[in-house]
Amino acid sequence: MMNTDQEQNSLLSEAANAAIHWARTDTGYFPMRNKVKAYLQAYTSDKEPGLWYNFNSRKLAIHDLMFKCISPLKPSQYQKLDREIRDIAATLPENSVRHLRQ
Repeated sequence: MMNTDQEQNSLLSEAANAAIHWARTDTGYFPMRNKVKAYLQAYTSDKEPGLWYNFNSRKLAIHDLMFKCISPLKPSQYQKLDREIRDIAATLPENSVRHLRQ
């Protein structure tokens, strides 16, 4: 459960840095995937339970993460990362992410 904004920002920064590195170099996929999963799971763990809340919380977490990755990446790298982040989110246990692969 996420207790502080500082913890949330730390997880977000770690996930964004790993995601940017992967998108630029095509190396470090598994560490990036693990950091993104940790961030997405932590982001939704302190929200209200239920399908609607999990779906919206997960969607907001993805947007926050992708927003941090916009400026350092080329458009093609950003698109590749966006697809991969959505695929990662879709593998998480909640059924609420099944619509994120659009």
